[in-house]
Amino acid sequence: EPVSVEEEAARTVGVVRRIVAATQAPVSIDTTKAEVAMRAIEAGATMVNDITALTGDEAMARVAAQTGVAVCIMHMQGEPDTMQRSRPTTMWWRMSPSTCRRRLAGGAELE
Repeated sequence: EPVSVEEEAARTVGVVRRIVAATQAPVSIDTTKAEVAMRAIEAGATMVNDITALTGDEAMARVAAQTGVAVCIMHMQGEPDTMQRSRPTTMWWRMSPSTCRRRLAGGAELE
């Protein structure tokens, strides 16, 4: 079941803060929600891992760009509750560099 921004932030931001305080290692937040990402970044996260490739929340690319954090652009097949049921045996999907640039720019062309 999807959780609200408040619930997801409550589950993750304190953990990010504690890990950042305890180590020098880079810390990533795995979320599709821009507000959760921003709160985690404010708590010390230096990377955002987004399984929707910055398409699930229209503000995510802006948060990443404005904060300058690293971004891991993932993709999913289907929805979170079904995406693990059927795995392909070959790599059928690849994001082109131009698509990557558009997503990172929030849809604006960089070329």
